[in-house]
Amino acid sequence: MVYDLVLLPSASKEVQETLLWYEEQQKGLEARFYKELQIAFNEITKDPDLFQKRYRDVRIRFLKKFKYGVHYQVNQNLIIVLAVVHTAQKPRK
Repeated sequence: MVYDLVLLPSASKEVQETLLWYEEQQKGLEARFYKELQIAFNEITKDPDLFQKRYRDVRIRFLKKFKYGVHYQVNQNLIIVLAVVHTAQKPRK
């Protein structure tokens, strides 16, 4: 099955804010974060059931080099990214 991936506006905003923060911390760090995020998105679209449900119908794919999790739901052939948050933060409802 082919899956489409969409980010909620709030998730997209979280990604943009994180990229800006990493850019301020060290040159090139935002690119490394973005690359790892794209790898996660690709894995999720290839096999969204690979990652376990953590709460309700929300699955989380944790990044390997950054302490972030991609929180998403699967709705037929659509993957909805609800949030991309640091593991120390509680995701908003």
